[in-house]
Amino acid sequence: MPILKIQTNEEIADQKSFRQEASEMIADLLQKPVDYIMIILEEADMLFANDDAPCVYAELKSIGLPEDRTTEFSEKICSFFENQLSIPKNRVYIEFTSTERHMLGWNGKTFLKP
Repeated sequence: MPILKIQTNEEIADQKSFRQEASEMIADLLQKPVDYIMIILEEADMLFANDDAPCVYAELKSIGLPEDRTTEFSEKICSFFENQLSIPKNRVYIEFTSTERHMLGWNGKTFLKP
């Protein structure tokens, strides 16, 4: 169920490849099958620190996201953006959200175990 939503003002030529690489990175990071990962990529007009240089706002949501690993996740996700898009780590914000099982629907039900 992990979802990585990415908003950036950087043009991405091969969006499909970028989304696939992001999906694999998140699957590896969270030790989840890539089949459960959703990547949302949006190009947007953005201003960060009063500058319209390339930047990223990302949201990582997952059931039971381990709060004690968000620093590690931030480092790896920021490095991904730096390597893939040449966006410096100090031009990236990431919001982490741990979602409860009953608060996420899929396939006509929720992830709440019976």
